[in-house]
Amino acid sequence: MSIKSFLPGRLGFGSAPLGNMYRAIPDEEAAATVEAAWDKGIRYFDTAPFYGAGLAEIRLGEVLAAHPRDEFVLSTKVGRIILDEVEDTSSRDLGEKGGWFEHGRPNKIVYDYSADGTHRSIEDSLTRLKRDRLDIVWVHDVSQDFHGDEWLAVYDIVAGGPYSSGVLVGGTHFEYPKAPANIIAKVKRITSLAERHGVGIKAAALQFSLAHPVTAAAIPGASRPSRITEDVAALNETVPAAFWAALRQEKLLAPDAPYPPLKHTWLQEINMATTTTSIDLPVSPDRVWRLIGGFGSLPDWLPFIPTSELDEGGRVRRLTTEKGDVLVERLEAFDNQARTYTYSVIQHPFPVTDYRSTIAVHEVPEAQASQVEWSGTFTPVGVSDEEAITLFHGIYADGLAGLKQTLSA
Repeated sequence: MSIKSFLPGRLGFGSAPLGNMYRAIPDEEAAATVEAAWDKGIRYFDTAPFYGAGLAEIRLGEVLAAHPRDEFVLSTKVGRIILDEVEDTSSRDLGEKGGWFEHGRPNKIVYDYSADGTHRSIEDSLTRLKRDRLDIVWVHDVSQDFHGDEWLAVYDIVAGGPYSSGVLVGGTHFEYPKAPANIIAKVKRITSLAERHGVGIKAAALQFSLAHPVTAAAIPGASRPSRITEDVAALNETVPAAFWAALRQEKLLAPDAPYPPLKHTWLQEINMATTTTSIDLPVSPDRVWRLIGGFGSLPDWLPFIPTSELDEGGRVRRLTTEKGDVLVERLEAFDNQARTYTYSVIQHPFPVTDYRSTIAVHEVPEAQASQVEWSGTFTPVGVSDEEAITLFHGIYADGLAGLKQTLSA
């Protein structure tokens, strides 16, 4: 079962600030912030023992106790135990994380990823939260260091800290410590581009965090009720594709970094060409999706792609055509429930740039059939829009004809 199908929405509430991260927050302000999240319709709340040595869990539990338990999803984390022993919070030996919660509770924090430690951590969290159950338990600080290059393919990810500890939205911290000069300079460049395109920097940061195909939700932290309103607005703001293109052109976005899928209303802003081809099939959409939904499945139904090799945990595919041409494509977005995925092309022989394509399978209820739609956007180079559109329209049409023939066999 995918976490994406379990969470009540793509915007959750991250409670790290409730643990007095960086500053001492009054209890009243902390409670009001949680209530503001509830009032805005947020129903996923995340916390951890590490946040203020249990303070965030205590504060979150106090507020959520007033709401029906079945109406929200609650997660915490394991990997650290909070002891009754106290210590000087300003001198904790937590590596790069030292000092984050010096205003939190003085209880000693120790690492413990063992089975016994996990059970104890969960029981202690339930006590602090005043709950009898948890919906999700994360293992805190799981990273590439432990799982190698394949780690993103193993897990659904909930993205914490989409504003990079606040530096992207006017704060002074980056990845928790004080932001260095080079990061501050980079943020100024990003902010300048955002202003030029009429984009809210919160919207850009939040939507970028959600763009990766394995990201199930983002949980920005908040210490004031007004921040919740800002987060909800940022999630729903339309960010023009020209902004993402500008970030990439200015080398502020990695060449292979996924960004939010294009919307047709954006295309005129960046002078891109587009084409869409579809076909109706007398079979169920589930059957079609089982055949074409895998990112490495093209050779199973596309006659002119005999081989497909997956890399980077299944997020990149290397294709070889019948003529020997090589294409390298990256998965940008995937929605199994909606039966659709979007990909970009890193390497190809076509006279276009900024190529991005979506394959979707739609249900046709009245006919007990399905419709497959293949669409693409691109910027022609050295050819006219009409020539590029004709090229890709033909590729899509031939591919869908091959799909129909495969299903009829």
